[in-house]
Amino acid sequence: MMSAAVEKNNHQDVTKQEWIEALLIVADHYQVSCSEQSVKLAADWTNDLPKAIELSARQAGLMVRFLSVDKSISKWRLPVLIEMKDGLVGIIESVSKEDIISIRWISEKGLHSDYNFEEIHGDIVRFVSVRPVAGQRDSRIDAYIAPFKKHWLRELIIHDWRPYIHVIMASFAFNILGLAGVLFS
Repeated sequence: MMSAAVEKNNHQDVTKQEWIEALLIVADHYQVSCSEQSVKLAADWTNDLPKAIELSARQAGLMVRFLSVDKSISKWRLPVLIEMKDGLVGIIESVSKEDIISIRWISEKGLHSDYNFEEIHGDIVRFVSVRPVAGQRDSRIDAYIAPFKKHWLRELIIHDWRPYIHVIMASFAFNILGLAGVLFS
């Protein structure tokens, strides 16, 4: 009796570690930087696996939705995390028009396997959609949406003012000569 409880707890720890690893892979997919150790520590706060997944995802900057397993899968939902009846955790990364899905198994160190979704549909226990909490910043438009600066030209000129000294002196001299020509003619 005691060994069965220890074995179940051991299996749950292995499954929890696989879920954490899967969440870290998805965070890397979305280019969300997070601390691997803080994600692992967040999972240790509870023994309830769905709650541990949710806490770890939140710590990684992701949000999770536990979905019902549909008869078909859309490419717009990818990547999707799955757990099989035998405890394997994987990431569905691609789907073809013929419902052939590519799964990256966590326990196999990221090896991909292709399956027909209809064949493994009944063996899926958990079906989890993962998305980043906040949208990613786009550096291409940061300058465009920046607030207006009152003295933007002055900042540009003062930053590189040394090459302009000769131009300023020549402009000053020509203006003085022009003014002198008007006054003394």
